[in-house]
Amino acid sequence: MAAMAVGGAGGSRVSSGRDLNCVPEIADTLGAVAKQGFDFLCMPVFHPRFKREFIQEPAKNRPGPQTRSDLLLSGRDWNTLIVGKLSPWIRPDSKVEKIRRNSEAFWMRVPLVAPEDLRDDIIENAPTTHTQEYSGEEKTWMWWHNFRTLCDYSKRIAVALEIGADLPSNHVIDRWLGEP
Repeated sequence: MAAMAVGGAGGSRVSSGRDLNCVPEIADTLGAVAKQGFDFLCMPVFHPRFKREFIQEPAKNRPGPQTRSDLLLSGRDWNTLIVGKLSPWIRPDSKVEKIRRNSEAFWMRVPLVAPEDLRDDIIENAPTTHTQEYSGEEKTWMWWHNFRTLCDYSKRIAVALEIGADLPSNHVIDRWLGEP
């Protein structure tokens, strides 16, 4: 389960969502999740079929998007009911070379910025690279910070924290609580 705080003029409320790793039919799954009382669905951006096709070659050379059709849901539903996440099988930091190379090749096909949007006003907000090494807790925040910077601090991009049994330090928690 994922949860996000939603702020407004009258205060804030917590919105909860269902986190699934495999969603073969978006509309049906979204309906089932709504009946369970969840506000949104957190799901991988890519259909599981694309992993199989990519590894077995046909999808590597296929032109066009490597994901689902945007016509499956209305634009409003995509923007308010779906939270995309990387598919769990995309592991560009894997120690197994074949898994790492396939993951890197697949990820390279998903640019964070469309080529037609590469304008000077967006490039000036590119995150700076630091030679400093960050701890595991800090590295995750830096990934988020760099991603958000590349998206030009869009208000449509927000963080959803998954709280596990191991809590980080108070300093790290305070840093995340300050994010949109």
